[in-house]
Amino acid sequence: MKYINSLFSLVLVISLTGACVNAAYAANADSVAKHVSKHVYKKAETASKKLLHKVHKKQKIRHSTSNQEEKNSSFKK
Repeated sequence: MKYINSLFSLVLVISLTGACVNAAYAANADSVAKHVSKHVYKKAETASKKLLHKVHKKQKIRHSTSNQEEKNSSFKK
């Protein structure tokens, strides 16, 4: 659930910043829009990498516990 909230927050931030970039383009401020879009892209990329790292870490923990449970069950037999 925590990851879903984080992902939703990330999508919301990207949407809002995308709206800001569109507004900057509409105001004929190309240099500002380019700077903002680069900044937004870097932030979104960093946030998605962190989120994926958390998910993979969680999956590894689940996988290792399931392997341990299998070893324990086979040992008991």
